[in-house]
Amino acid sequence: MSDIVSILERELGAAAIVGPGHERIDDYARDESPLPELYPPACAVLVESTEQAALVLRLCLEHKVPVTPRGA
Repeated sequence: MSDIVSILERELGAAAIVGPGHERIDDYARDESPLPELYPPACAVLVESTEQAALVLRLCLEHKVPVTPRGA
């Protein structure tokens, strides 16, 4: 899984990646359901455009990495 994180960092820049050990990783460890469990992701990718989102999805598909979309 760290391979895809490295690829995403290279393609989008480190500032776009919230990865393991990042102070905000737990913000992405659950949805808004009332369940108390946290399930931290391998990383969260903060895209700024449709093109970046498409790139992330393409790379994850190529590397067989599951994606859970999240929007605000």
